Amino acid sequence: MIPAVFLFTLGVIAFSESCHHFKDIERHRPINHGYALAFRLAIGFVMFAVLSVTHWLLAEDYRFLLLAPMGWAWWTSIFRFTLNKLRELDWRYVSPSNWYDWQFLSRLGCNTRRAGLYAYAFEALVFSVSIAAYFLLA
Repeated sequence: MIPAVFLFTLGVIAFSESCHHFKDIERHRPINHGYALAFRLAIGFVMFAVLSVTHWLLAEDYRFLLLAPMGWAWWTSIFRFTLNKLRELDWRYVSPSNWYDWQFLSRLGCNTRRAGLYAYAFEALVFSVSIAAYFLLA
């Protein structure tokens, strides 16, 4: 139940953030990636702390630590997918202006779509391993 609440809330926040970024892009406003990251980390930390305490009180185990990589992969995938769809770009597009996306572009030496597939595959792997471990450790 706790992972479901966590992932649902993160999904809503990711969708909202991508809408805000889209509006900024549409208005040709520069995006302050540092501020956006700090904002996301603050929200994520508060959610993680509240749900961790709740999880600890209910289950008394350390599986709550797996919420961090699970949530990161979930949020990143939803944010990128939604932003690309709002911008009417290919769903696999990754932006060279984003440090995380740029890692896939520069290290793999491929175009934005192929790099996007690798990014989604990496996020799916992190999510799958985290959620499998969460339930297998129960």
